[in-house]
Amino acid sequence: MSGSRLGPLDGVPIAHKDNIDTAGVATTANCGLFRNRVPARDAAVVAALARSGAVMLGKVGCYEAAFGGPDFDLSWPVPRNPWDLGRSTAGSSSGSAVAIAAGLVLAATGSDTGGSLRDPAALCGVTGYKPRYRTIPTTGMFPFAPSLDTIGPMAKNPEDALIMAAAMRGERADAGPLTAPARGLRIGVVPRWSEDIKVDDGVGAVFDTAVAALRESGAEIVTIDLPPLRDFASTGWTIAMAELRETHAEAWAHGADGIGPMLRRGLAAADVIPAFRYIAALRHARALTRIVEQACEDIDVLLTPAQDSVAQPLAELGGALPFEKPSITIPFCVTGAAAVVMPAGLHDRLPIGVQFASMKNEALLFRAACALDRALGNPRFLPPAFS
Repeated sequence: MSGSRLGPLDGVPIAHKDNIDTAGVATTANCGLFRNRVPARDAAVVAALARSGAVMLGKVGCYEAAFGGPDFDLSWPVPRNPWDLGRSTAGSSSGSAVAIAAGLVLAATGSDTGGSLRDPAALCGVTGYKPRYRTIPTTGMFPFAPSLDTIGPMAKNPEDALIMAAAMRGERADAGPLTAPARGLRIGVVPRWSEDIKVDDGVGAVFDTAVAALRESGAEIVTIDLPPLRDFASTGWTIAMAELRETHAEAWAHGADGIGPMLRRGLAAADVIPAFRYIAALRHARALTRIVEQACEDIDVLLTPAQDSVAQPLAELGGALPFEKPSITIPFCVTGAAAVVMPAGLHDRLPIGVQFASMKNEALLFRAACALDRALGNPRFLPPAFS
C-alpha cells in the first residue's frame, strides 16, 4: 500500500496446501481430528513467501494427513483433475496441482514424503519440485514422516518453480539455470525402472521424445543401472508408515475417532511393523543412497518417466494404499535427492510428465529442466476448458 517493493513475487497469487500452517486461517490436513484447528503462526515457508510479496488467495485440499486417497468420506471434497473431472489427480498435494492447472493461482506450496508433490504435478500438467532434504524448512508443516518430509513449490513451469523455491528459502533465484544450455550435460536414464512400473505406450513415447530433444540439444544420454524400484519402495514405505503411526499415536490410542477410512487402514497396517524393521529400513536407506551416489558420480542428472500412465478414472482406483505399488518417485525420497517433475507432452488429451533428479545440486536440476522446456518449444499445457 505504501508503493514500495516487497520482493520478487510482488502480487503473485498463490495457495498453500492444507497441511502447511497459516496464521489465523484453518489448517486441517483434511483430517476430522483437526477440523477446527487455526494456527497462531505461519509456517516458515508461508512467512518467507509473504515477505517476498506473494499474495495468498487461500488453502487448497489434500489427501487426509497427506497420506493416501482419494477418500470420498472426508471433511472436504476430493480435488478433481481439470483435464477430466472424472479422473484422478494423485496425491497428496492434489489441490495445489489442480489450482495451478485450472488457472486459479500461479503457484502453490506442496509437500512430498513419497511422491505427494510430484505425482499430482505429473497428472495435472504442472511442475513440482521436491528439494533435497532439509534445504527448505518444514517448520509449521503437519508431519507425515519427519525422516522423509519435504516442502516444495508447484508452478506452471520449471522457471517459476525455481523462483518459488528460492523465495521459500528467503533468497532470490539464481538466473543461471534458466538459460544455461543442455550441451555438456550428462543425463542418466534407468531402463530397469521403466520396466519396473510398466510404463504404457503413451508415457513411453513422450519420454522418448524428451530424451531425443535433449540429445539434439547437445546433452549426452547415458544408460545406468540402479537397484529395482521395489527395494526403494519397501525401504521408504517402512520408514514412512512407522513414522506415520507415531505421528498419530495419541489419536489411534483413543479409538481413531475422526480418522477417515483410508488413513485408518494405513495406521492398522503400520501396527505390524516391528521396531527392528524400522531400524533396518533406516540403515538400508543409507546403503541405497551410497549406491545411487556412486552410480551417479559421472552423471549430472537422472531422467525418468514421472508416472506409468496418464491420470486414471476415479471409478477404477479401488482405494489402494500408496505403498501397495512401487512408484518411480520414491527413490528420491529414500536418498534425499532433489527431483522435479515437469509436463512433457500429451496422450489421449491428458498430460504426461517426466522427472529429473540430482544427487548434486539444484542448479544442474533446473538447468536440465529449463533446457528441456526450451527444446520442446516452451509448451504451455492447459486443460481444454481453460485454454
